[in-house]
This record gives sequence, structure tokens and C-alpha cells, in this order.
Amino acid sequence: MTPPRSNEKTVSGLRRPLALTAVVVLIGMTIFEFLKSFVLPRLTLWQSHTITIFFSTAVATVMAYRVLRHQQREERQRFEVTMRLSEKMSAVGRLAAGVAHEINNPLSVILGFAQALAKNVKEDDPAVMPLRSIEREAVRCKNLAQNLLAFSRHGAVRNEIFELSGAILPSLVLIATQARVKSVQVVQDFQAHGTRIRGDKNQIEQVIINLCGNAIDAMPRGGILTVSSSKVQENGRPFVRIQVKDTGEGIPEAIQGRIFEPFFTTKEPGKGTGLGLALVREMVEKHHGRIDCQSRDGQGTTFTMIIPVVPELSVQEIHPDPLMSVTGA
Repeated sequence: MTPPRSNEKTVSGLRRPLALTAVVVLIGMTIFEFLKSFVLPRLTLWQSHTITIFFSTAVATVMAYRVLRHQQREERQRFEVTMRLSEKMSAVGRLAAGVAHEINNPLSVILGFAQALAKNVKEDDPAVMPLRSIEREAVRCKNLAQNLLAFSRHGAVRNEIFELSGAILPSLVLIATQARVKSVQVVQDFQAHGTRIRGDKNQIEQVIINLCGNAIDAMPRGGILTVSSSKVQENGRPFVRIQVKDTGEGIPEAIQGRIFEPFFTTKEPGKGTGLGLALVREMVEKHHGRIDCQSRDGQGTTFTMIIPVVPELSVQEIHPDPLMSVTGA
């Protein structure tokens, strides 16, 4: 899904057609002044009014035509970009599924033997450290294989109705320690209490964890991480808006269009696979939602998700358990 263009970019893109239209209007006005001075005085009132209306309509039509053509050209370009990205992600997904299936079984064997050997080796044995390293790296590779399967849509997806806060709050509990260590304050602003959505609760938790983890990484010197939710209406339908906002370094404008591409990462080798945001988008879209990113270099980043909610019938509003509240230091 291609994030919508900002108003700033849209205005910038319209400058050229509007400038050309202004030139056409200027020429038209010059011709009209000539007609008014030398031709119209010699015509009857009805004839002069007819020529004036015709000329004004022609100028307005030219203006509208040029703006419409520019908008159609932009729409076609966006559609072509979306189609190319869709084909690319489909091919990458098939490849990812094949690779994940092929390496999953050998990894399970390696992990199993490493764990069994580690249990039978004394702590002062020189083989303990290599065995622990094998176990750790095998777990990391297995998690990567699971991510590849999730990205390729071959993983099992549950379909249930659950309360949104029941997915967000446990996720914040999991990232609280990481936030505290990095001197990041976690702020909650939940205005969508009792909101229920349909889908996979584990995937929504993973989305929140991934976005919060990225936000914390973007604030190496500390900062504020704000997670909020609110109810919104679009075309008469109820949705919930979830935002994850940080006060970190921001994302350079030059790469903002690529952040959701699979395997694209700006992290150092070994610290990221480039699947995090691609997985986030896949999971959000599986819930019939969308995700957008607003960021300015050096001014922080905000990820906004819009997900449809299950209409409330006679369900009483449920407030999250205060014991589940998280406050990072």
C-alpha cells in the first residue's frame, strides 16, 4: 500500500500546470482586451455578450482540462508504482516462504541437539559458551524463519473478536524494560476504551512491539514514546486510530518512500533484517486497515494505523485494567 501524498507534495506537483494555465489565461486576457477595444464596440449588445461568455467558458475549460490531465497523470503514475511494488512483494513472499520452509526443519534439529548438549555439560566446561552461542543463534534464525512465513502469508492467522486494549497494554509491558534502559518515557493516551476489532490479537501485539521497538531505537539519547488510540469515522463507518509517536531522529525524506519495502533497513548489519515494517504493514492490511508514516528529519516520527472496528451492539464499555498500565522511566 502506497502512503498518500502530503498536501505539500500535491501543491508542489500542481505548480507547473498552474503556471502554464496562468500563461494561457494571460494570453487570453490580452486577446480579450483587444476584442473589447476594437471588435466588441462594433457589435450589438447580444453579440458582444455571446462572445464574452464563449471566451470566458473557453478559458475556464482550458484551465480545468490542464489540472485534470495533471491529476490523471499522477494517478496513473501512483497506480504503476503500486502495481510494481505489489508484484515485487508477491515474488519476494513466494521466495521467503520457500526459504523459511527449507531452513525451519534443520534449525529445529540444530536447536534441539544444542539444548540437549547444553543441559548435560557442566558450567565450567569450555564447551558451554559455544553451545550457548549455537542455541542463541539458532533461536534467532528460527524467529527469522517465522517472520518470513508471516510475511509470505503462509502462517496461521486467527480470526476472533477482541478488545484493542487487550493487545496494546501487554505489548507495552514487554517493551517497558527496554524503554527504561534507554531513558525513554512511555506515555499512554487511550481514548478508544472498549473498542473491539476482528482479527489476530497476537499480530496486533507484534505490530505494537515492532513500532515501539523502532521508536526506542530512534531515541538513543532518550525521549518520549507516545502510544495513543482514538475512535474515528470514515464514510459513516467506525474505525480506530492507533498512533505510535517518538521524539527521535526522524526518517530522512529521501528514504521515506522505501521504509515499508521488504529487506530495506538503515540499521547496522546484524541489527536488523528489514522485515519489521514490511511485516507491520502486512499485518495491518490483513485486518483491512492501513498504516501511514509522518516524519521530519530530526523532529521525530509518527506511525498512524486506521483499523475498522466491530460495531458495538449492547456491549458495555470496558476499561483497561489499571494494573496493566505501563510507565517507563
